[in-house]
Amino acid sequence: MEHKTSQESATNVNNHIALVETEIERASGSLLEYKYAIEGLRQELTVMHEKALIENGHIEDNLCPQLVNLEKNLKSVIAQQKDSNAKC
Repeated sequence: MEHKTSQESATNVNNHIALVETEIERASGSLLEYKYAIEGLRQELTVMHEKALIENGHIEDNLCPQLVNLEKNLKSVIAQQKDSNAKC
């Protein structure tokens, strides 16, 4: 009977090792999927960042000339008002 118990123990150990190996393989697969998902998200983030920079550049290109013109007009109006106030 002792011999049978040793065989059962060996079988239990082998079964446990097989179970652990299966879990390791499953976890490795999950980690690989996670790695691919992370890489995809990083690529999406890079694309979104580049689009945001391009849009920001367009806003600056369109807005800055308008702001410069508005500032010139404001300074002109201020100068005219100062002249008008000085005459009074």
